[in-house]
Amino acid sequence: MFKYAGNEKAMDELMKRNSEVYASISDKDIAMIETFLNMDLRREKKEQGVVSVCKAWDDHYESGRRKGREEGRNILYSLVSKGYISKETAASTWQEWQGKDMQ
Repeated sequence: MFKYAGNEKAMDELMKRNSEVYASISDKDIAMIETFLNMDLRREKKEQGVVSVCKAWDDHYESGRRKGREEGRNILYSLVSKGYISKETAASTWQEWQGKDMQ
């Protein structure tokens, strides 16, 4: 995990390739991973204080995507409100971004 900390795509592939390894890790180990990787893996506790790092990674990744979409929306809104682009251009750009997001 530390090797791929700066590469989301590689980390995602690692999680998928080794899902059985990361399916249940103790809270203590999760805390260490969060500290060293500087991540907030919003954990969903399982029984006995064990969590699924794969699920936590997916949640972390999806949270970043949501934040990115919100920032994009805000930028487009700001550009329209300041008169730099038209509403039509903003709507077209948003649809283009959404299409790329689905790929």
